[in-house]
Amino acid sequence: PTDKALNLTDVRDIRDIHAIQQSVANIFNTRPGEKLLNPYLGIDLTKFLFDPITEQGADLIARTVLNGLQAQEPRVTITKLSVTGNVPQNEYHIKFIIDFLELDVSKVEFNGAVSTDGFKFN
Repeated sequence: PTDKALNLTDVRDIRDIHAIQQSVANIFNTRPGEKLLNPYLGIDLTKFLFDPITEQGADLIARTVLNGLQAQEPRVTITKLSVTGNVPQNEYHIKFIIDFLELDVSKVEFNGAVSTDGFKFN
């Protein structure tokens, strides 16, 4: 392949990764039942913020993220996930590494936080 072809592939991959990142954010910020045409879409992470921020809460969020993304975003595989609480900010920090199966791209790291405003990538 020529250099030009490789550059087009790289740009396409970046756009695809951004689209998947947006999909993940939508899943994290949508409550099941909120979308009328797809009532099963979403995992409500904000429900964990009304309880004290604890290691158990972080573990529940991690399991919810793993199960929710596995079921709702088949284009990705989470290879590493950590969730830590930040009591003064009343939020949980979520850090995960994703492999993009369809794109043959591995180990893309994402960081974000879930607070009463919802989930946002850093």
